[in-house]
This record gives sequence, structure tokens and C-alpha cells, in this order.
Amino acid sequence: MVNNAAIVNEGSGWQRVIAINLTAVIVGTKLAAAHMRKDKGGKGGRIVSTLSVAGLVQSHMTPVYCATKHGVRAYITGLCKDPTRPDQGIEYAMIAPDAVDTPMFQSVDSNRVLFWDELKDEMKRRMMKPQAVGEAFLQLLRSDVINGAILQVDIQGKTFRHMECVNDGVTFDPSKAF
Repeated sequence: MVNNAAIVNEGSGWQRVIAINLTAVIVGTKLAAAHMRKDKGGKGGRIVSTLSVAGLVQSHMTPVYCATKHGVRAYITGLCKDPTRPDQGIEYAMIAPDAVDTPMFQSVDSNRVLFWDELKDEMKRRMMKPQAVGEAFLQLLRSDVINGAILQVDIQGKTFRHMECVNDGVTFDPSKAF
């Protein structure tokens, strides 16, 4: 299962940002996990959530967006640490792309992102094609074990990280990626 929906709006629509970027990830993950759990008759599987580099750092341009992405990281990290996770047969990972040339990014303006006029050229310089994220996602799925992985993707390439505090035994080892 993939959680891959997000919006940005630092203006009057900030509550909707929380609903889509954080609440929907929690609801979707809970629903998928309920069907996937081996200990409940499912077949197990993998749940990958699109994080964004905004979930790894903080930005004065998008404080609400960043808060939701940090919330996703905290939620998924907590699931990775669940002591019953191995019995459930579910692995959790995240992909954290930088700026991607998508309709969401193309619709950004100074009403949705603070200081946009001052920073838009820098953001556009860092923008990558969606195909780069798709290729990174496929590489992540080809790994034998992904529980606890964060794959950061930017215009320079891909960087694997291991989530903080995930120590339940077999988890993703970035030194063994590809």
C-alpha cells in the first residue's frame, strides 16, 4: 500500500492540509494494515508513505506542511517499533522526495507558500521529474527488508537513511542497499 497524497496551503486552508497530509495517512495505514496483518489472516506486506524532505527538516516557507510531514514520520516510525510488528508481517518505509514537478508544485503561489516570491527560483532549480521518484520507489521495493527505511530523493540522486529508534531486530540496513 502506498500513502501518496499531499497538498500545501499555509493560508486559510491549513486545516485541510492536516486532514489530507496527516490524518489520511493514519486512516489509510490503519485500514490497509487491518487487511494485511498475518496474525489476523492477511498475507502481510509493505506500507510505504511519501514523506517529503519537509519531514526531515523544517522550513519557514511551509510550517504547517512540515508539521504534517514530521507527524507522518513520527507515526510510521512508531509503527516500525511496534513489538507485535514481526507477527503482523508488515514492513513500513518512507520515501522523502525534494521538489517534484507535479500539479501540486505547479500551483504553488505566495498565497499557499510563505516567502514564495523570494524562494521560487531556488525551488525550481531543485525540482526533479516524477519519474525519478518512481525509479527510487521501485528500488526501495526491491530491497529484501525495508522496515525502517527512509529513502531521500533529490535532484542529486538517492540517499538511504534508517529511521530513528527502530530496533526491533531485522530492519532496513542502508549499508546493504543495492
